[in-house]
Parts: sequence; structure tokens; C-alpha cells
Amino acid sequence: MKFDKSWIRWVLMKLMGLVLALVFLALAALALGYPGLSALANLQGTDAKITAVKPACPTHPLVRPQWGFYALDVSAPPKQKFEKLYVMYPQWPGHWAPQKGDAVKVWPADHPRFAAVATDGWGWLILGSIFIFGLLMLEFFFLSFSLR
Repeated sequence: MKFDKSWIRWVLMKLMGLVLALVFLALAALALGYPGLSALANLQGTDAKITAVKPACPTHPLVRPQWGFYALDVSAPPKQKFEKLYVMYPQWPGHWAPQKGDAVKVWPADHPRFAAVATDGWGWLILGSIFIFGLLMLEFFFLSFSLR
């Protein structure tokens, strides 16, 4: 009796395609969402100052020496205080972690949900590069379904 291994190969290829699709989709969501939210905050947001910095998730801190996901408390003119605004770092060279007193842009102005460091000059080039990387990961997501 001869054993046919073609179905095993088929299952393994489909499983590998699914795993790769999930990885590429996660990378695409991060790389498309980050510059989108940052651009939105910079173009439509209002200025604010950081009053307190905390990890976004205290039970599972997503903070490392060179990057992190933080929850900020900010104050915006005129005498408004907002708590638990989310921001990702590093933003640009020289902005490795949020510090008390730093200026940020928050959006939406009436009840902000997230913050971003003010972008100018090279920052827009960096945002565009991250966005293009996200488009590339999205293309890889679709290509991973073509594994045979």
C-alpha cells in the first residue's frame, strides 16, 4: 500500500500561508495606523503639555529602553486636563521617551484619545516611509494566500 504525502504538503503550505498572513496583517496594521494617527493628530490636533507619564498597560508593560507604548496625562489651554491618552515612542530622533513638560498634539480636541509629538521636517519623511512599509506588508498579506 502506497502512502500519498501530497495532502500533508497541501495542509502545511496552507498553514504556513495563514501564519504568514497573520504576521503580515499585524505589521501592516501597525505600520499604517501609526503614521495615520500621528498625521491626524498633527494636522487636526491641539497643543498640550504632558503632566504625567505611565505605562499604557501596567500589568504587561510595553516599555523598553528605546521604545514604548505609554498613557499620558496632559493639560491643554484653557485649563483643561485629560487623562490616559495613548502615545507610541520613539517618535523621532531626540524623542525616545515622553517626559513631563514635553509638548504634544492631541486629537480630537474636545475629548482626546491619543497624542503625538509635533511633526516637522524630517518627521514627515519618516511617517511616509513607515506608511509605505505598511503598504508593502499589506501586499505581502495578500500574497501569502497564493502559497501552493
